[in-house]
Amino acid sequence: MRNESGFTLIEIMIALVILMIGLTGVLGMSTMAIKAAADNDKWTTARIVAESTAEQFTAMPLDALQSYITANGASGTETVRVNNWDYQAHYWLERTGSLSTPVRVRVRVNYSTEAYAAPVSIVTMRSFYM
Repeated sequence: MRNESGFTLIEIMIALVILMIGLTGVLGMSTMAIKAAADNDKWTTARIVAESTAEQFTAMPLDALQSYITANGASGTETVRVNNWDYQAHYWLERTGSLSTPVRVRVRVNYSTEAYAAPVSIVTMRSFYM
């Protein structure tokens, strides 16, 4: 009887099946991680769009802001396209009292991903004193 060392065909096949099951799980997790990173990128972009829209109004001189509200109304929607995705920026300009009081600027940006649709909201004030 010969003493041969090594693996049999059955042992190699069982090892390959176990390896394939493990790799399938790793590939599934990496796919989920890639989708999560893409969703996070869209959320970050929506946040930047919201901050930029709010900054447009808070950076305006108060008389220009008053004129803008008179001419365009106290709310509106802008569509911003970034990386082939449309972001809907809805804004509301609310006076908190008389003409010399601060203006509340609210911005909500809607976006959707494969997993869900969610808005990003920002509220800030445009003070009379700057």
